[in-house]
Amino acid sequence: MKIITCIFIFLFVNHSFAQADFIDTTWFDSNWKEISKKYANFYRVISKTEKGFLVKDFYLGGEPQMIVEASSINPIVKNGKCFYFYKSNKKGSEGNYINGKKSGVWIEYFNNGKDSSVVDYLENDEKKYLRKSKYEDIFIIVEVMPEFPGGKNEMFNFIKSNIIYPKEAHKKKLTGKAFVKFIVDETGVIVDPEIAKSSGYEILDEEAKRVIMLMPKWNAGMQNNKYVKVSIMIPFNFSLNN
Repeated sequence: MKIITCIFIFLFVNHSFAQADFIDTTWFDSNWKEISKKYANFYRVISKTEKGFLVKDFYLGGEPQMIVEASSINPIVKNGKCFYFYKSNKKGSEGNYINGKKSGVWIEYFNNGKDSSVVDYLENDEKKYLRKSKYEDIFIIVEVMPEFPGGKNEMFNFIKSNIIYPKEAHKKKLTGKAFVKFIVDETGVIVDPEIAKSSGYEILDEEAKRVIMLMPKWNAGMQNNKYVKVSIMIPFNFSLNN
């Protein structure tokens, strides 16, 4: 699965860059000082492109750490698109460099890729947050709360009709209550479902999440006559009668 993830990342990233011809590989320690391969923590592959150079840094295990366009490699001057990665293969940030400095809008990912901020790097070396989290401006209580089409009774009927007690959980007599949190956006679409409190068993948690993801669009919530994002949490009680 790790290999497949790496391949996907490079297919995605390389699509954004020009074709490159391999030049050299260099090895670095944890402080990014050049060192022999035997003691390295990172390595760098540099390729020549039509525009200049393509610099790819890797963790020693082969996972990407950075991919950036450069106008010079001695010293390296980053100039163009750039992607940074966590060791888990998830993107850490992406944006553009101009003459070695971050410039314009960058997206910075955190919370294992589930959340992100948007930062504008200005010419005077200052940075301005355009968004600190994709969960900004999400309400818990609003004047008109989001509603499942037809109301609560229809929602309970939907859950009852769609939930399937996992066979393995039934066989092992696993029970518990899972709380699923999600956002109903301005259009009524359910986004970012996650387990707020586990039932104690992943197999039950995943079934609760699956049912939430099956739900149709809700009637969106409103605040000050404006449709807004609202956070909702629904409990799922898994119990056996026999």
